[in-house]
Amino acid sequence: MMPKVFLNQSEFPSGAIRFIDTRFSLSNPGLGRTLYEKGHLPGAIFLDLEKNASDMSSSLGRHPFPSKEGFQHFLESNGLSYEDTIVIYDQGASPFATRAYFLFRWAGFSNVFVSLDGYEELTLKWGVDSLPVDYPVTILSLHWHDNLIATKDEIKHRFEKNEAIVLVDARSAHRFSGKQEPFDAIAGRIPSACNVDWEQFADGNHFRLDQEIGFLQDRDKSEELVVYCGSGVTASVLFCLFTHWGFSHTRIYVGSYSDWITSEEVETDN
Repeated sequence: MMPKVFLNQSEFPSGAIRFIDTRFSLSNPGLGRTLYEKGHLPGAIFLDLEKNASDMSSSLGRHPFPSKEGFQHFLESNGLSYEDTIVIYDQGASPFATRAYFLFRWAGFSNVFVSLDGYEELTLKWGVDSLPVDYPVTILSLHWHDNLIATKDEIKHRFEKNEAIVLVDARSAHRFSGKQEPFDAIAGRIPSACNVDWEQFADGNHFRLDQEIGFLQDRDKSEELVVYCGSGVTASVLFCLFTHWGFSHTRIYVGSYSDWITSEEVETDN
């Protein structure tokens, strides 16, 4: 049985917890760091979406994955190890803690969780600290789970071979249909994809975990599901939800739609 991904505070493991603060704003990239420096959970380290959880120098989409070397440096310089119990939080019902969770899973961490409660709720129990955080550096031998990642070349190859692949688009229905595209140069979707808007699971500052969507009904939980979004960030919400519900072969096309349209055709409802 797969472990839970999401935990509320009452479910946090006993013992020492390494908190990861991932608060961020796509419209104001510096806001997360500013908020962290003003206050964070005691002992929490900050993981920045664009500086630690992405390689913004890459051309593979709008939020390309960090290199293995870059993410390992983040882990080691912050004193993290496989023995740690890690709980990741953001402002609540956002895609930043889930993106970090995916990175930790990719790097082979298993004792890692996403807090269902956002930062403000967490402070009521854990308090607030604004002091600098410093941990002894670790040296890690990581076991990367590259099987969690899908690439454009792989998807193209499977299309060409007429191999079955279930692509799940996490964007809004308007973007999926091609009627609206506020971020990318070409509107539409990857051919054959189905649409599961990640925001339907947000209920205030929490994600709903009730699984009441038709897409998942009667599906074999061992079936491969490849999720994508615009840039690879919000797709992580579906990755975490599907994994939490026991779909053991969920993957992310990390370049996502913004990578696909650089060379491939799209579908629209027009």
